[in-house]
Amino acid sequence: MVWRGLAMGSALAVGAIAQAGPTMLNFIPVADILRHREAAIAYTISGTEKHIDPTVLHAHAITIGLFDRLEVGYDNDFLGSTTLNAKILLFEEPVDGKWALSAGIMNWDLYGYSEPYLVGRYDLPSCRLHLGAIRDDRWRLIAGVDFPIFGDWTAMLDFKSGPGSYTWFGLSAPIRGVEGLSVWAGVGYPMTRSDGVQWSASLTYVVRF
Repeated sequence: MVWRGLAMGSALAVGAIAQAGPTMLNFIPVADILRHREAAIAYTISGTEKHIDPTVLHAHAITIGLFDRLEVGYDNDFLGSTTLNAKILLFEEPVDGKWALSAGIMNWDLYGYSEPYLVGRYDLPSCRLHLGAIRDDRWRLIAGVDFPIFGDWTAMLDFKSGPGSYTWFGLSAPIRGVEGLSVWAGVGYPMTRSDGVQWSASLTYVVRF
């Protein structure tokens, strides 16, 4: 999740956990994009309560920003599965960027499955609000908030509506002494308890080329 990696502030759960990496909070995409010639490189580990599913998943991702308007990337699970993502910034408040609107596609497997979305952001003095819609097996509402905590850390809460959905809580923090490097950890609570609590953590390095 690139937004976690940027921590100025990599996907929704599909099956167990399927990573897809546009800029996002915990697991919902946001309107923010990487700027021109910025790149985010991420490694993620994730899983579910062991008594429900003992599998631990690993993934890596690269996301690149172009022309201050476009973001493209891919994710790979080390098991031969690769998905693509892309996002375009449609509108942004021209003075201070207080609000923005973006459209994108994620979890695109090139075999017919993808998740298109539209999402907006609005900045308040103490937090940033995110609201939009995404389609996986159906159209779903996505909503979230992020805010600073413990100085330069970022706290995030996000939600996706509908059957099989999760509410995620996460924290992102920069690694002091290494510019552009950050760590994120989060936990997802299911709407249906039998689906199992999920967990995920990632390490992200953002560079400009």
